[in-house]
Amino acid sequence: MPCQSLALATMTMLSWPVMSAPVAVIGCNPYLHPTRFIQISNGGATSVESCTASWDLHEVEFYDRNGNKLVVTAHSITETTEPHVASNVVDGDKSTYWAGNDEHGLSCSCWNSSKINKQAIQFVLPETYISRIEVYQGNNARSMGHFRVHCAGAGGNYRTDDVLEVHGSLDQTTLTFSDAGCFVTGSTAVAASSCGTESGGDGDAGDAGDADGGNGGNGDGGNTPDQANQADGTSLVDGAAPPAVRVWSAVVALLLTLG
Repeated sequence: MPCQSLALATMTMLSWPVMSAPVAVIGCNPYLHPTRFIQISNGGATSVESCTASWDLHEVEFYDRNGNKLVVTAHSITETTEPHVASNVVDGDKSTYWAGNDEHGLSCSCWNSSKINKQAIQFVLPETYISRIEVYQGNNARSMGHFRVHCAGAGGNYRTDDVLEVHGSLDQTTLTFSDAGCFVTGSTAVAASSCGTESGGDGDAGDAGDADGGNGGNGDGGNTPDQANQADGTSLVDGAAPPAVRVWSAVVALLLTLG
């Protein structure tokens, strides 16, 4: 089911944000299928100047079709920097965060497309239908403007052809799911970055894992296999990342509205 990306754009000549035109992308929709596992990984780079940098993810919340917040667990599929472990992302405290290994080098200054999926975290949910995901970051240089969402059912099979490419906010990003698809909105505008929109390459991440961490790692620390795998042993990353979602300018829409 197509997903509509509603990226927030801010015009320099105006003092209020303007919604850009929606862009259809293909991605998983956990509203339509019972979901047990969700994996979130990096799709681009951070803006840290130093090459030795990782992504800091502060909090992720999941809500079912009735609007109830779900109790979930989190496991780091890739390496973690202590004490910033994966469980910090689901502890209800937005001041704590999960950090990857700085040696991943997710800085824009040394970005290349082989680093897609270099940092990944898996969430284990009670198997249900999801209506909303809230992603909170620190709105700083270690935040990620482009991340990827992978969905799997009880069997833990992550499909390579329905990864949801999210271009959201460096602060709070809301993913809303329904029968019509999914919509992405952000609390702040995101500036396009050429280093964070390259496609292609094989990203390194961990195995899909199971409810107790599985091959995805021993709790928070995890292992670091060379490539992400599905439960059936096939590659999670098929060798090329889907095209980045293009954010359309709000200028034309505003002029049409005023005219």
